[in-house]
Amino acid sequence: MNSQPFLINKFPPGSFVELDDLLSGRKISLVCQDGMTSVDTVAIGLATPFFIHKSFNPVMLGSIANYVEANSLGEAYNRLLSILVRQDLNDEANDPLFIIRALNFIHKAMPVELTLPLINDAIKSSKDQQQMLNDLRLCIIEYIKSTHENHVN
Repeated sequence: MNSQPFLINKFPPGSFVELDDLLSGRKISLVCQDGMTSVDTVAIGLATPFFIHKSFNPVMLGSIANYVEANSLGEAYNRLLSILVRQDLNDEANDPLFIIRALNFIHKAMPVELTLPLINDAIKSSKDQQQMLNDLRLCIIEYIKSTHENHVN
């Protein structure tokens, strides 16, 4: 019998968690309904749940409201949404992962003054993170397909 403790963390569904990614960096993911898995995108058909394993050093961020309040980001949140709408980035304005990643970028830049260039950098960073995670997902899918095709019975 395996005496090793259960290595999967459980978090409130719908909350956000920051954890190590497969490229030796950190990422923010959305906790799924089971509380033990998270997804890197809210795009239907692209979301692949991954276990929130303790080896990924997960850190609970909570909901967007919790994160904004805990980090005094109320003004940043309002300005970010305003700029997204003004730039006709409505999909991004409605994507909670996009929003919390941009807010996390702004939070890490603090106490730098909240300027338009900083918010634009946060928007770019959030877009770049999602693209990197989408590319990684495609690499994993291609790898799985290739190993399946090369499997000898």
